[in-house]
Amino acid sequence: MAARRIQLDVQGMHCDACVASVRENLLHQQGVSVVEVQVGRATVAYDDADCSTGDLVSAVRSAGDFDVAGYRPL
Repeated sequence: MAARRIQLDVQGMHCDACVASVRENLLHQQGVSVVEVQVGRATVAYDDADCSTGDLVSAVRSAGDFDVAGYRPL
């Protein structure tokens, strides 16, 4: 198990409902253990054996009309 942390820069979030939607989708990803979501960004701890950066980006995009403008490891 290789734990990683990443911060995703999320576009399109404007309110608490947006935050909740993104947070819920990220938490449903296998291997994700911690999620902190605020308007404009999400910080995620995940096991890269179970989840990839692409999976995280897809989870954000499928939460609503959101996109990931970029990301960086922490």
